[in-house]
Amino acid sequence: DKERLNIVTIEDPVEYLIDGISQTEVSRSQRIDFSKGLRALLRQDPDVILIGEIRDELTASTAIRAAMTGHLVLSTIHTEDAPSAIVRLKNMGIQPYMISAGLRGVLAQRLFRKKCPVCRQKRALEKGTAVKSFEGAKETGNDASSVCPLCRGQKTIGRKAYFELLECSEAIKKACFSETIDLYQLALKEGMQPMSEQIRAAVSANEIEIEEGLTIDEVGR
Repeated sequence: DKERLNIVTIEDPVEYLIDGISQTEVSRSQRIDFSKGLRALLRQDPDVILIGEIRDELTASTAIRAAMTGHLVLSTIHTEDAPSAIVRLKNMGIQPYMISAGLRGVLAQRLFRKKCPVCRQKRALEKGTAVKSFEGAKETGNDASSVCPLCRGQKTIGRKAYFELLECSEAIKKACFSETIDLYQLALKEGMQPMSEQIRAAVSANEIEIEEGLTIDEVGR
């Protein structure tokens, strides 16, 4: 809502110019990093702040303090799954009370290549199984040597995101102060749907390749 909100960003680099939003780029030559840029942006009295990535304690603490003072702060952080973001922030040196007070939610995501609908249909026809018709799909016949007109023989086309949402309930906020509670298991009890279940369901539904779906066990739970 750029008409009523003051939206600012600090990015590395600015990949898309968005009209009505104040965008700032990290500049190593001018010694402007995420933490310095963020502190400068806070002087503009923003309503919404996007930080391209949280990489260090100073950026993380500034972002959390901004969130605690009424700003909506959006950023990214590299972890295995959504609950691990809390552990990562603590490892950066952020105090548990700040995480509990400032963090509202974590959305983990992974992108997977989607199976080509034309190839899916063709392979199903070759196996003699019933399939749904896909809008825009062309009849390719049973010639195994023919090149798919949609994916050009790649077997996949486009990508789809699968998500895992951790909402910071009261139980999760209290767990921020503990070093022994398994945050992942607690998140499941609080209603988080694990990303691995969605991806395995996609494999079962023949939406993504089984080999690619199995990689979820290599990087996450």
